[in-house]
Amino acid sequence: MIELAKYETTAVSRYRGNPLIEALPPVLDVKDWPRLLLCRPEVTSDDLRLPAKDRCALVLALYQVFVPLPVHLVLAREIDLVLREGYVSRDPLDPETQRRSYRIALSSDPGRSDVCTARTIFVHGLSRIGKSRGIERIFETAYTQVILHREYRARPLPLRQVTYLHVGCPSNASLRDFNLAFFDALDQACETSEYLDRASRDRSNLNLLVRKVCREISLGVLIVDELQNLLSPRSQ
Repeated sequence: MIELAKYETTAVSRYRGNPLIEALPPVLDVKDWPRLLLCRPEVTSDDLRLPAKDRCALVLALYQVFVPLPVHLVLAREIDLVLREGYVSRDPLDPETQRRSYRIALSSDPGRSDVCTARTIFVHGLSRIGKSRGIERIFETAYTQVILHREYRARPLPLRQVTYLHVGCPSNASLRDFNLAFFDALDQACETSEYLDRASRDRSNLNLLVRKVCREISLGVLIVDELQNLLSPRSQ
């Protein structure tokens, strides 16, 4: 989903005046998350009176069912904190942020260190118990994925903000393929082809390009699925 930015002043002083944070939805109370995350397909009384051959189609609606558990409420709160905290040192109107972005844009060293307030959440458990589905549900219901900024407090702010991006790790443990999957997912989210085009023109240093693009799009959270696929000597 792509929307124009709508700003709301936050109650937290360290977040205030940061357009990347003020463009996010208000912080939800813990009691509001269950209502937001719950998904129960609607079945009408007319549906129940259909012949059996037609009612069979309604069974597939069960794939849409999502009932939040206590662990989902904890995860939702942690995700919201990580998302906002990651933007603290990346206020696009702050001169220091602009200087860092300029350095990264001109950098040729993918390993160069930089000040970072990003935090990490590691979710693990048995296969097929719904880890990815739970995370996807939190993001798709609570946040607009792509926010377009035009102007903030009468100041021009031409900026594309991607609040989250879901990328699956390739089974072959190739870091190059992971980088290409990153650009493909980004193109799908932004409804464009510009990022894969850029990657095809500069395949020699995709790691650095990913780092630059993350800064350009003000990426909030990178969701890496099946991370164990990259835990291999091949991926370096």
